Amino acid sequence: MSPEERLEKLEKIGEALATEVRPVEPDLLSVAPSPFSANLGHKEIEVIEEVKEVVLTDDQVLEALADQIKPSGVFNLGGEYFLMFKDGRRGSGSQLKVSLNDSEYIVLLSDITGVTYQLRYKTAELQRELN
Repeated sequence: MSPEERLEKLEKIGEALATEVRPVEPDLLSVAPSPFSANLGHKEIEVIEEVKEVVLTDDQVLEALADQIKPSGVFNLGGEYFLMFKDGRRGSGSQLKVSLNDSEYIVLLSDITGVTYQLRYKTAELQRELN
């Protein structure tokens, strides 16, 4: 470092040390944010999102309800097919109560074959295969 550069740096240091330190007035301290706080006086902006109600079609509702209906098997009794569930068996024409999003729906079990079953909710119909 050259003598001129050294002199320039020493002058800057001297200027920094020569600044006058004044005490902060007590009434300003009471409203000033703490430098140790995570919130340095920044205000949170509250964002309110408008929730729009989504209206689903009968087909969409039935698709979601059908995912909740899980028969454990099928059997044939006297030429008529029945689906087996944990709480018993259901035949064609039976109504199934299905809960979805804190609401209860009634789904009609309209037809059962050896490998498929058909569900109906209002105007929508859906055929599912037995797994």
